[in-house]
Amino acid sequence: MTAKTKEKPTSDDQASVFVATHEAAYLEALAAACEAATTTLTMAWQAGYQRAMRLHRANVDDQTNAIEAEVEIIHREDTFKDCEKNIRDAAKGLADERVSHGAWRARTIGPYQATVDQCNSILQGAIRDAEQNEREQPLISLGLADEVRRLTDDWKSVAWNDETGVIEITDPQTGEVESG
Repeated sequence: MTAKTKEKPTSDDQASVFVATHEAAYLEALAAACEAATTTLTMAWQAGYQRAMRLHRANVDDQTNAIEAEVEIIHREDTFKDCEKNIRDAAKGLADERVSHGAWRARTIGPYQATVDQCNSILQGAIRDAEQNEREQPLISLGLADEVRRLTDDWKSVAWNDETGVIEITDPQTGEVESG
């Protein structure tokens, strides 16, 4: 009587199974990112985003220019009591702008950027889990993390472009950026 032996799974098989456990979550997150990307491409979104960023930059520039002007006065004059107050006011203006802009980003951009973060978190989680599996079972899982990286390279990449205010989804086969 001979016992049937089960074939040991290859590294490729182990990695494929490992990736498949994360892929469903990634595809769900990718669908949400695609929907969010579609929104970021609309004319209304683009106009609002560009306007908000222009206003933010203008406010920061105004406050920093005010500080620089006061510093110039300090360098030229012996008395600068008013300058100290003006610098404090400008610094407070910068702090207020930072808080205001941060709140706007969290409220407006946050939900869209969260879809990007979710995709990247799932991708990094798959690799991190494979690395941990390699550490815990080095004889069985040798090379698993590298194989998982290779397999997840076929997944579309998702990124937030802060300059344009658009979610960019890149096809790994063509390198073309799809947005939405």
